[in-house]
Amino acid sequence: MQTVSDSPELDIAPSCCSRVFGALLSSIAERIIEAERLRSSRPDTFLPFAGSGRTEAARPDAKGFQLVLQVPFSGAVAEYDSFIEVEQEIENSDIPDVDVDGHDAGAGEMNIFVHTNDPKKAFQAISGLAGVSKYLAKLRAAFRRFDDESEEYTILWPLTLEEFSVT
Repeated sequence: MQTVSDSPELDIAPSCCSRVFGALLSSIAERIIEAERLRSSRPDTFLPFAGSGRTEAARPDAKGFQLVLQVPFSGAVAEYDSFIEVEQEIENSDIPDVDVDGHDAGAGEMNIFVHTNDPKKAFQAISGLAGVSKYLAKLRAAFRRFDDESEEYTILWPLTLEEFSVT
């Protein structure tokens, strides 16, 4: 039986795996630090976990609706990073009555959560942004009232979409 120490070509594998694993852990740690930084920058908002966009405590400036922008997600890091850039573009856009609440990814989808008082007008403005417009072919958008316990969404985009959910 051959062991790692018996074969010079196998000696490379553990160090290579260690570098890849270390880089992956470093990337995850950076994302956690960024999520915590975003969470601490909004102390008046309660989130059950960073960037979930699921629950907001009552605030004087709280919006009445949650708008969700959703795209299919394969789990690829480049895909994730690209959609995060879209989130940042929305956040930096200064569109009136639009507050980006974060994002989540998993279960084959990635979501950006936006708080607004006029979801149709907000989506119209957001969809005109360069980063968002490149996703329109695969983007799904819907909204719900914050006070709606059923979490039933009203679909905005695409017009042919019949069901929408956040998993």
